[in-house]
Amino acid sequence: MRVRFLTHSPVLLPELGATDIREAFHAAHIFYYIKKDRGIENAVRKYLRSESIHLEKMVHHVQQLVERKYPFDMQIRMVENHLRPVDVEVVPLALEEDVDTERFRTRGWVGEALLDVSTSTSPARLRAIGLSYTESILDAEYHIFKELFELFYPELETLYIQLMGEIKTRWEIPLRMGMFNRNRFGGHFLFFWRIKEVREYIRRRLRFDIRPREILYLPRYQTIPGLVEWRMGGGSND
Repeated sequence: MRVRFLTHSPVLLPELGATDIREAFHAAHIFYYIKKDRGIENAVRKYLRSESIHLEKMVHHVQQLVERKYPFDMQIRMVENHLRPVDVEVVPLALEEDVDTERFRTRGWVGEALLDVSTSTSPARLRAIGLSYTESILDAEYHIFKELFELFYPELETLYIQLMGEIKTRWEIPLRMGMFNRNRFGGHFLFFWRIKEVREYIRRRLRFDIRPREILYLPRYQTIPGLVEWRMGGGSND
């Protein structure tokens, strides 16, 4: 099937191609089925209590737990590429004093592309997967940093409320991808952000805080990075 890929905010990646888009949807797929299937959730909890747990292997192991029951069968080919690189200024916003909040510049990507996507997953399920993942990231960031918004950045509180409404009502298949925080695991631990017992277990045992500790803000674009949409069918000018 043909999919039109659109960036609603710059995607912060060194390069942006079909493999990167597939990997982003793979992360959403893993998150969706952990959240949806209580049996997988319990298997993940059991794994987290095992003696052999290692942080670096954890993402891969959780992916395997999900894919034994829900294989990820997506292949993507880029048919038309109208994505272009931009130099992006990034402002990290944080509550904790030990987070580096120095501005920095990096490469971002904006524009659109036409994709040929091969998958057995229905468009309705693709939407459910992308929406669940994207909405959960935005919701987690909003609630964790609400105090920061109220004190210093009321415009960001308005932005998050607006985005959470738009992805549900106006975007066909929303997705979040690229660098949207500087946690080296990105959104792979998203499911555990709001499960306090698991979050605290990982923090105590593995000495790693999986909650987002910052929001990356793009002042030129007056938004946050990595918000993209899939639209089914059509060509690049549809």
